[in-house]
Amino acid sequence: MGLLIGIDGGGTKTKCVLVDQELKILTSAEGGSSNPLSVGIEISASVIVNLIKRVLTFAKEIEIDAVVIGSAGAGRKKNAEDLKRAVFDLIFRERLSIPYIEVVSDAEIAIEGAFAGNIGAILIAGTGSIIFGKDKKGKIVRSGGFGKIIGDEGGGYSIGRKGLSRAAKLLDGKYVKTTFVNLLRKNFGIDDLDSLILNVYSDKFDIASTASLVIKAAGKGDKICKKILDEESDELLYYIKKFKQKFNQKTFKLCFCGGLLTTENYYSRMLRSKIKKNFNEIEFVKPTYPPEVGAVILANKLLHKHK
Repeated sequence: MGLLIGIDGGGTKTKCVLVDQELKILTSAEGGSSNPLSVGIEISASVIVNLIKRVLTFAKEIEIDAVVIGSAGAGRKKNAEDLKRAVFDLIFRERLSIPYIEVVSDAEIAIEGAFAGNIGAILIAGTGSIIFGKDKKGKIVRSGGFGKIIGDEGGGYSIGRKGLSRAAKLLDGKYVKTTFVNLLRKNFGIDDLDSLILNVYSDKFDIASTASLVIKAAGKGDKICKKILDEESDELLYYIKKFKQKFNQKTFKLCFCGGLLTTENYYSRMLRSKIKKNFNEIEFVKPTYPPEVGAVILANKLLHKHK
């Protein structure tokens, strides 16, 4: 049997692994964002295929059985199909020999990795946010994940946007300057309202990246940032409540995923405390494998089903 490739295509970076049938990682590669909703279909496909080519240099003459791509922008069927088509076209032009490719949401590969294919739920808070689970019947249930314009509360974009909105008011002289404003100055050179506006409305400014500054400032006692995180964590509790109404499990295990929650910080501690207080039936566990390995587990399943 051949090798498998798993890809976790996020809004900030993309991870790719080449593994054997025993899930042993033979080599890996990492690239930039491949979320088609952020960078566009063509750039997304290019990032993904370039990573595939990089790990293929390790495979040499060994055949690749399948590639599964979990993409942050593939939560809807049409988006997944569009990206799959673009990746196929580029692979054909590059004359790569890959017989089977599938594109799914990043949440789907995250849950496969977290529970090694078994039942459970994951709460993701990275650039966006979603809670996603698989019950004992294999049914997939989700809540949230509506995108930054109409949803994704509790994620980096929403937190960062609120932080920058408060900073604008502070720099406009309505409030005294705070720890968060000082961190903006230190990290982005933003020290007045004009520089804030110029940065935020430039094409290259990553609003979600400022969420880490909001969290850091809250940890240092910034009252405004603490209030933002209190509001945003309550939004995630709302999604958990909605998820439970759909999920066919009385008790279940929950993994934290995404950059905002997997590190020990003020926000992750606050959210964990609120979940424990409000949901006795939830047990916190650590993920068994990372999402890119979850993509490989799913690839193996899909291959057998396909055959």
